[in-house]
Amino acid sequence: MAFQLRQQAQATKPRQIRPDHAEDLAKVSTALMARPAIAAQTLPELICTIAVLSRMLADADRPADLHCTVITKEWLETEWDPDDDTPITVQRFGTKTKKTSWLTFQIKPIQEADLRRGLGASRDRASDLVNHCCLARAWKTYICMVKPYLRSRLTVRKFKGRRIYAQSALVYGRTNLTSSKPPRFLSVDRLTNIIKDFHVKHVGPLPVGTKHVTYWWRHYVLSTLYAIGEVEAALSASDHKNIRTFLRSYELPPNPDFMERWQQVRKRAKFGALPPLTKLLL
Repeated sequence: MAFQLRQQAQATKPRQIRPDHAEDLAKVSTALMARPAIAAQTLPELICTIAVLSRMLADADRPADLHCTVITKEWLETEWDPDDDTPITVQRFGTKTKKTSWLTFQIKPIQEADLRRGLGASRDRASDLVNHCCLARAWKTYICMVKPYLRSRLTVRKFKGRRIYAQSALVYGRTNLTSSKPPRFLSVDRLTNIIKDFHVKHVGPLPVGTKHVTYWWRHYVLSTLYAIGEVEAALSASDHKNIRTFLRSYELPPNPDFMERWQQVRKRAKFGALPPLTKLLL
């Protein structure tokens, strides 16, 4: 009976419909810029910004990989200034591609000057993008907000050869930062739902199939990077070691509106020197 029920569920499950082309990534930045600036965001808003930027614009992180981000000793013992150009080092353990090893990388702040010179953005637009769409700024602002609470309730411990405060980084949005209770961290499912809710509210309804945000947005980011010539960046952010297998998984026609904007700026003298992910802010 159980087998028959599983077969019936599979038969009635909505099919994942392959999009005709990548979504326009500007929908994400436009939606983020309609919200409060990162510096003025509440804890739930900051968590949403980090999750959305990590998944839908500044990177192609899976919610499961974002969940594996640890709170390092450096994070809670550094005096961060969200407005400066200091990069933040992210460490993860147990991601899909590195299940039993560490993944370490840096997130560099977006620079207004780069946006003006490389993308031809106006001063106001460049400022808006930095204040609303900078993942490094969002992480540093979040750490500054939760640091007193986490340091008073957690202690440094050894984990897989490194000193950390916690194996996950994002606390529940409703956390009372003056509470004496131990922190609770967001699950993978909750992170997924935060991103889905943002999509429905600010970008548009989800197409048929529940994996649109958790699956296809990764394709949108990686295929767009590939389409604008950032092959190495697309490959390094994927699970693949060579471009042939990458294309079998992630080849998706780029968004025509995005590509039209790219054609207008790609010959600018400073465009080629921009960091790959900054180019996605077109």
